[in-house]
Amino acid sequence: TAAAAALERMRKAVSETDLTQKFGVAVSLSAGLTPRQDADENLDDTLARADRALYEAKAAGRNRIEIARSGRDRAELRPSREPPGQSSGASTPRPLFRAAS
Repeated sequence: TAAAAALERMRKAVSETDLTQKFGVAVSLSAGLTPRQDADENLDDTLARADRALYEAKAAGRNRIEIARSGRDRAELRPSREPPGQSSGASTPRPLFRAAS
């Protein structure tokens, strides 16, 4: 989706920004994304689903985008894993998604 592509561009830009020399910190971006569903009774339902996706992204290693479709379901396409040792500062480009197993 366009939203996922925009988040991936932001994630990549943040991961390529080296703040370690100037500030002594490495920064990464994790995000949870979900569309608004007809079954959502209110905005809190949508935000709760996006929040779960965010925590799934963090639990899976951070510096990731996680997409949830509805309820507790995850998208058919899931974020690929960051190669070991690539979670701080500069990282090598990686595909945003891989086919779910």
